[in-house]
Amino acid sequence: MEDKILLVHPTGKKGINMSVNKYNVLKSAILDVLTTHGAITHTELITKTSEEIIKNKIDFEGNLGWHIEWVKLDLESKGLIQGTKEKNKLYFSFKKNT
Repeated sequence: MEDKILLVHPTGKKGINMSVNKYNVLKSAILDVLTTHGAITHTELITKTSEEIIKNKIDFEGNLGWHIEWVKLDLESKGLIQGTKEKNKLYFSFKKNT
């Protein structure tokens, strides 16, 4: 049986269960994208993370964008990344230690 992880939503909404392997692949891809590109918009984050998964020929079942969104929300709730609104656009980046 596949190990699952319960993802957490930053606003306290009900989380979802995802396979640990799928979570780790997506988490790594999101963090790689933010390391490479710095603060980027939500659309860019989803697009570039999807491209990273496809480029590396990682087998993936399910809606990639939806899964990336959930891992992004989980990373936000854990304080690893943050969304910052600038000029009516939402940018995502690593959370700065304050």
